[in-house]
This record gives sequence, C-alpha cells and structure tokens, in this order.
Amino acid sequence: MTKFRVAQCYTGSVGSEIVRRMAGHPQLELVGVLVHDPAKAGLDSGELVGGPANGVVTTTSLDDIIALRPDGVIWSGKTYDVDAYARLLQAGINLY
Repeated sequence: MTKFRVAQCYTGSVGSEIVRRMAGHPQLELVGVLVHDPAKAGLDSGELVGGPANGVVTTTSLDDIIALRPDGVIWSGKTYDVDAYARLLQAGINLY
C-alpha cells in the first residue's frame, strides 16, 4: 500500500499533536515539518514535540517543504498566509 505523504506546517498545540499521531500511522507518512523559530530548525520533529525521534528534520523554509513533494500539507499556523497557500497549491500539493 502506498502511503499518503504529509508535511505539517507549524508545531503549536495542534501541529505538535499531529506530528505525534503520525508516528507509525499505517496510511500516512510524515515527510516534513515547518517551524517558525530558527532555533527549532534542524531538529528531529518527533523529539521537538515531546515524542520519540522520527527522523523528520524541521525547517523554516517553505521551499524545503515544497521540494519534498508531499501529497498534502496540514497548515496549523496562527496566521492566514495567502501567498504560502498559493505556492503550495500551484506546486500541486493538497492543502488542509
């Protein structure tokens, strides 16, 4: 079975829970995590959210997320970012 490749944008309370719940999911594969704070970039996203290491390294760059070519992105940011949404959709990435 092919897994649906997902990137999580931001790791607040909702985003952190999504990252934790993706671990070991039989149908979903976490491939990228976008963070606001440069101090959080380059960290293992599982450990960042208080879970086990998952090997998915965080980034502050939306370009990095787009380059991963996920099937979908879950946007859990505090702001409404029309430009980012447009870039994701223009890249053929589903946005939730």
